Formats: sequence, structure tokens, C-alpha cells
Amino acid sequence: MRQKRRALSHTEQHRAAQAVGRKLARMMVFRQAKSLACYLPNDGEISPLAITRLAFRRRKSVYLPCLQARCRLSFRQVSPRSHLSVNRFGIPEPPRKATTIDAHALDVVIVPLVAFDPAGRRLGMGGGYYDRSFAFKRQFPQRGPVLIGLAHSCQEVAQLTAQAWDVPLDWIVTEKKIMRGDAGKKR
Repeated sequence: MRQKRRALSHTEQHRAAQAVGRKLARMMVFRQAKSLACYLPNDGEISPLAITRLAFRRRKSVYLPCLQARCRLSFRQVSPRSHLSVNRFGIPEPPRKATTIDAHALDVVIVPLVAFDPAGRRLGMGGGYYDRSFAFKRQFPQRGPVLIGLAHSCQEVAQLTAQAWDVPLDWIVTEKKIMRGDAGKKR
């Protein structure tokens, strides 16, 4: 799957990101959100930068994930002028002095993924950072942020095997469709 998304041309990546951004911008959950956590694209991931720019224009608080101890994420606020530093995986992060928000307090979290299935199961990069950071949602799926996975349509598979620690997505948005995951059906 990683090879598939990396094989997409720059033009295909850009068009898909624009289409995903338009779809996400129309979703009520995005329009009502006051706080949004996003990611910076890496390794062929679909870019959420258009939706991030829209969030800034609509005066939403925007946060980026930062690596923490025990393979967890914290979320630090950014602005269009934020200076970022590179973490051990080569991914830019806000500085430690940036305002941090608790994962429970976010309204929406845009989540990267390697593959997904129609039930909203997500295959990540294998580190378990998002699953550990949002583990509370397994017990209380209605609490905390709405988790929205962004993907290229070519990343969809028929079925992924769920592990006990996996946190399902509420929504998945691709350039072709918006899907409600099983977690979203319980909200």
C-alpha cells in the first residue's frame, strides 16, 4: 500500500488532496469543530494541508502531533507562521513551548493511514502512536474527538483484521467518497 501511494504522480497527489479537502470542508463535523489536529504528509500520505489552511482561515485552533514517551502523541498548537523542528522520524513538529491540548479535548483529529477497510479499521505505520493516544475511545467511542482518516481510494482493502488495541475511525475520506466507519455509526 505504501508503494501504491508513493507511486502516484505529483499531479495525482495534488488532485486527490484537493478533492479530499473539498469533501472534508463540507462535513458538518469539520464545520462545527473549534479544534482540529492534523498531520504533515509523509511517505506519499494524502496531504491535509488544504484543510489545514481552511481551518486557519475559519479561525479554528490547529494542532500537530508530537512524539512522546511510551509511543504516545501529544498535540501542540500551530499557526501559519509556526517554526517546526524535525523529530527522530524526520517529521516536523511544533516546539515544546507551544500550547498543548489533551487528546480528549480535541474536536476532530485527521489521521494518516496506510490502508483502510469499509468498517473503518485502519492500518497505520506500525508504531501504534494513534491507537495508544486514543485508546480511551475503545471504551467510550462517543467521547473525545471524531477521528477522520484521509486516504487515496487505492488504499482501500476488503477487510483488515482488527487487533484488541486498534481504535477504529469514525470517518474515512478519499478523493472519491466519504465513508462512515463502525465507530462513527455508534456516535
